[in-house]
Amino acid sequence: MVSRAVVKCCSRTLWSSLHAEDKTITWESSNSDVLQVSSSGSLTAVAVGTATITAKTSRGTSKKFTITVTEVMAESISIVKDDTDILIGDSQYLKCEFNPENTTDKTIEWTSSDESIISIAPNGEITANKLGTATITVTHKELSDSIDIEVKPVDAKSIEIILPDDVETNDEGIPKLSKGKQLQLQTKIEPENTTYKDIEWSVSDETIATIDENGVITALETGKVIITA
Repeated sequence: MVSRAVVKCCSRTLWSSLHAEDKTITWESSNSDVLQVSSSGSLTAVAVGTATITAKTSRGTSKKFTITVTEVMAESISIVKDDTDILIGDSQYLKCEFNPENTTDKTIEWTSSDESIISIAPNGEITANKLGTATITVTHKELSDSIDIEVKPVDAKSIEIILPDDVETNDEGIPKLSKGKQLQLQTKIEPENTTYKDIEWSVSDETIATIDENGVITALETGKVIITA
């Protein structure tokens, strides 16, 4: 990039070479796609290339100078992520930072060491597909940076036992079941995307009632039991 300090210097050099009585200068760029010049002579580098800047006075006197806009090369790149894990099923965006920040060419390529665990799109969006760890790498020309990201399970926050709508209850509102009868229990787990949803059922007294791995209670004797999921 061409700094404003350089532009001012060029302006003074040009002004000293022109007639002192000329008070107005018109600035022009031969290629505004590369280098733009304002009415005051300030330059803005738009793209890599070469442009000729022309200054003209109101009397027709002019002077030209050529400026080459060169590429700002990256010295290093780094992946920006607050942590090194992600929950299964989630998606996040990774960001690549350049040093210096005003690097001209910022084209990058993202890759994953295992797409079945973490897949990554060209825009840096990662998706956690299954449990495990994958290495995400970003590459810019000869530069690269990598980060290991672990896909973790979604833990259950709560579990609720759901009774059938037509279940009978006693005066205390406790569900009751006749001897020899069965009752199917269900569960509600939060959040819904909990990774491990296998339920282990148990009863406080198996001489009164039993429960199988599917949540089916069988009443054996008269009494009261506590069902735990």
